[in-house]
Amino acid sequence: MLDLQNYFSVFDKYAHDFLGMDEENQLQFELILSSEYMASQSVKFDSQLKPVEVVIPYIVDSGYRYILQESYSLMYIDDEEKEKPTSCPICSCEAHLMTKVEEEDEEAVIYAHRCDFSPESIMNVIQEVKEDEVLQESEDNLQGLQLEYNEQGQIGFSFKGAQYVAVEEGVFHYHFSADEVHCYFCSKGEPVEEIEGGQGVIQLCPVLTKHRDKILKMLNV
Repeated sequence: MLDLQNYFSVFDKYAHDFLGMDEENQLQFELILSSEYMASQSVKFDSQLKPVEVVIPYIVDSGYRYILQESYSLMYIDDEEKEKPTSCPICSCEAHLMTKVEEEDEEAVIYAHRCDFSPESIMNVIQEVKEDEVLQESEDNLQGLQLEYNEQGQIGFSFKGAQYVAVEEGVFHYHFSADEVHCYFCSKGEPVEEIEGGQGVIQLCPVLTKHRDKILKMLNV
């Protein structure tokens, strides 16, 4: 199975839509990612290959549980320009194995298939997107940051009992041990790194890293 997090992070563009409620009063969502913006950590995309959209439908039930529905991938080929379908740049599925979808309101010809992402990695990306949206929708989530220190290119600050450090590489949260890792903003999916000299561990916070400049401005740094 493929790890979706190898291909996507909140640094990329995405579309995340609320589709309404179903007959069982469950909230229906659709997350759409595009390989045009993805940066794979393990595969070098062939620039000659066509972009692929990964569509992830999911449901949030009345108990706030996430229910994944089967994701699918789409490749759009312009029939009028006589474009030829290529293999998928993510899973390498060949064009002749894809399903041709007839859409009356689409100018392009759509080829559908399934990239075999693991359910866990899909759920992690959904969580990452939701956390990113919470942060973007309200700057109130960034109120209450407390500057701890500003020295040697490192800015330390705290928020809701967690310690953070902002450096050129991004924003990390700091903990005494890996067992204590927690963060108000992110899903804590990045590797945990030990600090030299046994002084604790750090972990990249991709959500706060994206808003690093805003954070430094709020801290008057």
